[in-house]
Amino acid sequence: MDSCPYQTYFSPLAYERWRTLRPCRVVDRSLGYPILLVDEDGAYAAPAAGGGTEDVLATHVCEPGLAALIAAGHVAALERRPGLHGSGVFAAAALAAGEYVGPYRGTVMTDEEWEARHPDTDNFCFSVNDGANAVALDGGSGERNALQYINHSCEPNARMREVFTDGCWHVAVVALRDVRAGEELSHDYKLVTDDADDPELLLPCTCGAARCRGTLFKLTA
Repeated sequence: MDSCPYQTYFSPLAYERWRTLRPCRVVDRSLGYPILLVDEDGAYAAPAAGGGTEDVLATHVCEPGLAALIAAGHVAALERRPGLHGSGVFAAAALAAGEYVGPYRGTVMTDEEWEARHPDTDNFCFSVNDGANAVALDGGSGERNALQYINHSCEPNARMREVFTDGCWHVAVVALRDVRAGEELSHDYKLVTDDADDPELLLPCTCGAARCRGTLFKLTA
């Protein structure tokens, strides 16, 4: 039985990548600041003990409590209505900090398939993995639920976590803090561009947070 039955798959290669624990992502802190290291060939191997490194991927994989909730099919009660940026998703009942809200659903594609189909937008896209095994979850197609409409906030009350459990990836939405019944759920899209002339830098953010960045996209150095 497929351990991730709520996803659909664009191709056999996308299915294979979704069910593969690759690559290894490691943060090296030996120089006193974090450097993200990515194993581009996709071979997963835990980093050697010591040396100032930590395995970022493993922290997402080894979450037995969250994995148990995913396996149990737990999904919070949600509703969709107009929100911060168009349609939004709202908690129909109170959520506790750390609570698993539900899975982000859609169609699993390879990164190459996503780029070929959607060259000019990242809307509804959640990327999993890096390098040779990059895969994208297209929330705009396939089986859908209210979490497809979770909006951006510069001060979010939820986050999306990549979790590999029971033989495949899951994109889990988790409450960052206590959420009131009726409150809109949001997460930080962390949209960036390295092109100073990118028109997307002008897209305004209307999240209303006290520390709102003002725009949806941020210019990287």
